[in-house]
Amino acid sequence: MLARKNEDFVLPAKVVKIYELKIIDFNDNILTLEITCGSGTYIRALGRDIAYKLNTYATMISLVRTKVGKFDLNQSIDIKSLTKDNIENYILLIDSVLDYNKIELSDINTKKILNGQIIKTDLKDGTYKLNNELDTIALIQVHNSNAKMSLFLG
Repeated sequence: MLARKNEDFVLPAKVVKIYELKIIDFNDNILTLEITCGSGTYIRALGRDIAYKLNTYATMISLVRTKVGKFDLNQSIDIKSLTKDNIENYILLIDSVLDYNKIELSDINTKKILNGQIIKTDLKDGTYKLNNELDTIALIQVHNSNAKMSLFLG
């Protein structure tokens, strides 16, 4: 927003985690890197910072995210390969995607939570998956022994 208004500004520095940085190729002034980093790392900003440290400038011409959490690019398929006959083979249940502990609630408390009410619980502070017999139906946030729905998943 400030840049569009031609206003000067400085972004605050942010600590990020870079676990691994490999030089894959350097040819015709094009540097290809493979980076393993923590979430929240802006790779374009990292490219800019590397160039500044080398006393030059850089333009990113390609960025491929190869892994996010437990999902890997090798597990993906081209969208053009999906058909009405095979799409079921690629659908993941929400429960398999979310890395939170499951909780079980009584039918009464489940109904209260799903209706937006806060219930008392002995659970530690954190986020939990509320499941029905098939899959995760909601994310529950617990704080100071109070549990409430933070996201309804259906």
